[in-house]
Amino acid sequence: GIGHSASDVIAHKHPAIFPEKLAQDHIISWSNGGDLVYDPFLGSGTVALMAELNGRNYLGSEINENYCEIARERLQRIPPSQESQPPEKSKTPEQLKLLEAKCGSGSETSYL
Repeated sequence: GIGHSASDVIAHKHPAIFPEKLAQDHIISWSNGGDLVYDPFLGSGTVALMAELNGRNYLGSEINENYCEIARERLQRIPPSQESQPPEKSKTPEQLKLLEAKCGSGSETSYL
């Protein structure tokens, strides 16, 4: 059901896991392939993971650098066969820079 949390063991390093199915349903319903999905509370990266697996770009921000690292670890474990296809339109260098993973320290917000 929709209430089940992430099946990914790495996600359980975060105390509040967002259900993958719920994230996926909203991403599919409210965006198109190649769109940018933003998650202002990245946490363990469930929204970014579901965006990637469903052909969307993603950007997330997280104040806790440890959670940003959990999200990065989850995204790096996507098998190449499951990664989404790049959008048909090419990205400008500025757009690509926006999508780069950046983790801060202390009270800085971390981006992925």
